[in-house]
Amino acid sequence: MCSSDLGTFELIANFPRHRHHLFEPAKHCYGDIAQNYRDVDHVLYAKALGAADALCYLVSSALGYDGVPTHSGIVSVAPRVDGRGVVAVDEFRIERFDSLGIAVGDDFLLKGDVDGLDTEVLKGFGNQLQRASVVIVEATAALLAERAALLQDAGFALVDVVDLTYYGSSLYQLDLCFVRAGLVTEKLRPDISRFDGALWRQLT
Repeated sequence: MCSSDLGTFELIANFPRHRHHLFEPAKHCYGDIAQNYRDVDHVLYAKALGAADALCYLVSSALGYDGVPTHSGIVSVAPRVDGRGVVAVDEFRIERFDSLGIAVGDDFLLKGDVDGLDTEVLKGFGNQLQRASVVIVEATAALLAERAALLQDAGFALVDVVDLTYYGSSLYQLDLCFVRAGLVTEKLRPDISRFDGALWRQLT
């Protein structure tokens, strides 16, 4: 399984005996990651994934403008460090996953949440993306169609949307859950041509 961030607790809870491959370039996150995954077999890679190998800058920022890092992001042009909002800027290399030589088998779950660069990460898997069984990817409303098309073209079927987040009255972002098309079962997607009213639910 591949994941990211300080911890995907749903995956930790549901896959406690599987190896979790974690990619995180921000060093200030490592202590929390080690704590959150202390009971799970995992490998942490100090790497940033993308669509092409390239030099970039890892920016550690503080939303509270108090010098305490809360977020990190990757940019092509280095901003000025002010010690409050922008805490640190480090040169970093983005790498394609399929150039790393990491073997994760032919049946893995890929969870992406990389603050807007998910499309580039997926492209960096190359042909290895099609070996995944499940892909869960974050998308803003503006990027939903792009990410869905990429995964559908790679042979995946959308089976659910979760973690809907609104900004005011407008949908801002959500997670798209895809399963490799050949693995979609009747349980995942019942045949609506044999309509059963008990299965019809409207979520509000």
